[in-house]
Amino acid sequence: MRLALLIAMLVLLVTITASAGKRRQARLVLGFTMLVVVLGTGCLGGSKNPPSVTGTPAGSYTLTILGTSGTGSNALAHTVKVTLVVN
Repeated sequence: MRLALLIAMLVLLVTITASAGKRRQARLVLGFTMLVVVLGTGCLGGSKNPPSVTGTPAGSYTLTILGTSGTGSNALAHTVKVTLVVN
């Protein structure tokens, strides 16, 4: 439906510009119209059904978290293991 409306608008504008006396103005209007039609038709598609979000499967996961601070001989590092339970 939208594509038909865009094409009808293009035909109408081409007819108007063809009857215009100034060639440069006619080319500018026609070029702008073509740009609008091309960009407009690119936005017409798309999915009607959004993708399903499945998330993380249920289960128990072990995560290792590492924190560091400083450099050289003053560097500190600490590791902690945590368990994540997904229902």
